[in-house]
Amino acid sequence: NQVMMEGRLTKRMHRILTDTFDELADVLGLEFDLVGGESAELVAGLVEYLIELRHDARATKDFEKADVIRARLKDMGVVLEDGPEG
Repeated sequence: NQVMMEGRLTKRMHRILTDTFDELADVLGLEFDLVGGESAELVAGLVEYLIELRHDARATKDFEKADVIRARLKDMGVVLEDGPEG
């Protein structure tokens, strides 16, 4: 939600995230009927969730998982920069 609220969710990022979500839903056999802003909110929530998962992976020193999540986010147009506090 923070990405969306700060206006950092570009059309390209939204499209990539929506496509990724659709692919995951297909693999899991899920169907969603989202209209307009609902999909943007869902995508933003999923991005925040991935960021939280990465943070948790780093906290438990699972750097391989953290790197995979960071790479996937980068592929979707979300660039994370680590600072001194993480």
